[in-house]
Amino acid sequence: MRNVKALQEQGYTLARLVELKRQTHQEVLNRREIGEPLTVIEIPVDPGISIEFRQEICGLTQPQMIKLAQAFLEVIKSEKDKAAQEEQ
Repeated sequence: MRNVKALQEQGYTLARLVELKRQTHQEVLNRREIGEPLTVIEIPVDPGISIEFRQEICGLTQPQMIKLAQAFLEVIKSEKDKAAQEEQ
């Protein structure tokens, strides 16, 4: 988030930052060998919001990605539980 804020202060719009990020991801994906499997783990957080781990980009092994995704899910669940308790 700090990087996004700093780039916005330099004049980049959110739309341009998303475009640049997609270009970076596409460059990584274009370097893949033909037929190489694409490993993606997507964690839905809220409607319209998800966290996505792409092995080709993050450089983690599939077991590492699964472990990280599980940790994210635990944190998200914990935060949602806290928010629900605070509302009561």
